[in-house]
Amino acid sequence: MNFGLDEAQKAFAKLAKEFLDRECGSEIVRQSEELEQGFPVELYQKLANQGLLGLNIDEEFGGSAVGYTEIVLFCQQAGSHKHANPREAG
Repeated sequence: MNFGLDEAQKAFAKLAKEFLDRECGSEIVRQSEELEQGFPVELYQKLANQGLLGLNIDEEFGGSAVGYTEIVLFCQQAGSHKHANPREAG
């Protein structure tokens, strides 16, 4: 039994890491604290455009419909970055 990531999962993890490296620096977190809604709408639009929101939602409803492994890979990357999270704001 192979417990390693397949090529698609590795590519997904790389996409998530590169996106978060590029878009979720400390400055965006500081800016988020000053926003009325508590998070940068533009960042979440970019996440959606990359297919990084709605990971567990079926494609017919606008999600990405990825597996649990991909969700964990994204959460792992997000947890290692300072990111603007609506639950952390305010």
